[in-house]
This record gives sequence, structure tokens and C-alpha cells, in this order.
Amino acid sequence: MPPSALRLAELAIRLTEARGTLTGALWSYEQAEAGGELNSIRLVTEARTLKVATSTLALQVATDALSICGITGYRRTGPASMDRLLRDAHGSVVMVSNDRYLHANASILTVRKDL
Repeated sequence: MPPSALRLAELAIRLTEARGTLTGALWSYEQAEAGGELNSIRLVTEARTLKVATSTLALQVATDALSICGITGYRRTGPASMDRLLRDAHGSVVMVSNDRYLHANASILTVRKDL
């Protein structure tokens, strides 16, 4: 078994987390749509939370994948190149800042009575 197999097992955990997060968000959206509450503050905070969680997980998955590929993934060319994937994963965190969404959610969550 290659030494990076452990990283692959960890990556599988992160992917499972992402799938679970997306499935839960879809369920919440469907419930809000059925109840006519698409503009509810709860759904807005959940959508922001989804963006922060999935963008953070995507970055972790890309970094884990790079550690599996090793130096061949660090190169800009070749079949194992992680260049674009890493750039895009970092972009998802900084293009619409996760901190901006977290601050917005924090101000809402301080006055809400439920999570």
C-alpha cells in the first residue's frame, strides 16, 4: 500500500462531509420552497453557511489531493497537475469572502432563538 493511501482515506471523509452538507441544504431548500419561505432569514443563513462550509471543504480536498499526488501534482503541466484545482479552490474562499458571510450570519444568529 502506498504511503499516501492514508491521505486518500482522509479525503474520502471530507467528500462524505461535503455530500452530507449539500444533501442537507437541498432538503432545507425543498422544505422552504414547499412552505413558501424561500425568502426566510433561516434559509438565507443556511445558504451562507453552505457556501462557507463547502468552499472550506473544497480547499481541504484539493490540498489533500495534492499531498496524494506529491510533486507531480505541484507541477503546472501533466496529468496529475493540481494547479487549476488549487487555484479554483482558493478562489471559492476569497472571491466572496467567507468572513463576510460569517459576519453577516453572526449578526443574525445573535438575535435568533434557534439554530
